[in-house]
Amino acid sequence: STARDNRESSFVVLDELLRVAKDVGAQPSHVALAWLRTRKGVTSQIIGARTVAQLEDNLKSLAVSLSAEQVAALDAVSKPALNLPADSCRGKV
Repeated sequence: STARDNRESSFVVLDELLRVAKDVGAQPSHVALAWLRTRKGVTSQIIGARTVAQLEDNLKSLAVSLSAEQVAALDAVSKPALNLPADSCRGKV
């Protein structure tokens, strides 16, 4: 089912996020925000802080540096699956 597939792919992304966070010694949330800064087309991030403490915690992501390999790994596991009609546009039908 699509819901199950989405859930399973979310865990794949989470597993990679946790691995990268462990590698760089940062919280997964900080890695996620750092990774978003590397994404082409992302010009701003809505971090959703409701308190000063949450804002301060999110700002710690600015100290996180990701290698090209880490960014590529996160990009690969989070790449959306494009089904019809996208497949037909690429000649895969």
